[in-house]
Amino acid sequence: MFGEVLSLLNLIADNEGQLGLGKNRGSSQYYHIPKICHYKIGFVQVSCGKDHTALLTQNGHVYTMGCNEHNKLGHVTKQSVQAPQKIEQLSKYNLLYQKRVIQVSCGYTHTACVTSDGSLYTWGDNSCGQLGVKQNGNLNKVSALTNCIQVSWRIQIIQKEAQECFGFGLNDNSQLGISRLKTIIEPTKIKLPALQQVSAGNLFSVFLTQDGIVYICGLGFGNLQKLNYKCKKILLINRKVYQDRWEEHSNRFDFNERINLF
Repeated sequence: MFGEVLSLLNLIADNEGQLGLGKNRGSSQYYHIPKICHYKIGFVQVSCGKDHTALLTQNGHVYTMGCNEHNKLGHVTKQSVQAPQKIEQLSKYNLLYQKRVIQVSCGYTHTACVTSDGSLYTWGDNSCGQLGVKQNGNLNKVSALTNCIQVSWRIQIIQKEAQECFGFGLNDNSQLGISRLKTIIEPTKIKLPALQQVSAGNLFSVFLTQDGIVYICGLGFGNLQKLNYKCKKILLINRKVYQDRWEEHSNRFDFNERINLF
């Protein structure tokens, strides 16, 4: 997508400026038809949190907008913003170290990104250990993890080049696939065969191995359970969330958390 973002929503909320309309923001905080947001920037990825949005550009810069509670936008100032604003600190890393951001993911109240050298950066709310560090700053490099290729949602399941994954954050329903602990502060390896895909949500996590075997954990399942059939692709749809898009400005409302296997 270049220069515009189309919000395909049943009901779009802009109560915190998360749509990035800026000066074009109307008097209503909710919209019932799709809104096209025009920008003179080339975006390649969009991720939505509770009331904030992150945009990744073609050249690896990250823009955020919306509510800045917990400093989840990653800016120097703590004010909320109603139009896309570049995270300057990440852009400096890009310029100085040639470490371009290749993926960005919004959790409920925090944000994470992966750079081209496989480094993981997190910022925002750390109440459940979802940043992967004990003491958080504005932008935290999770030094315990390298060669990352995928970051999934607020409970943070990180997939690495070696087809292994690590989890940290809220684990009250065993949704990290790690037994006994309700909160996991530091990245902990999830014991699984070599993986090709991971999808993490609020209540469940689903893992697809290189052999097409599906493992699931979370509410109603407990720790990791192996399913008795194979598939090629998984899509986890959570309560009020479609993939990584959350709540009021989500791509889709779905009140029954479910898993689609293809």
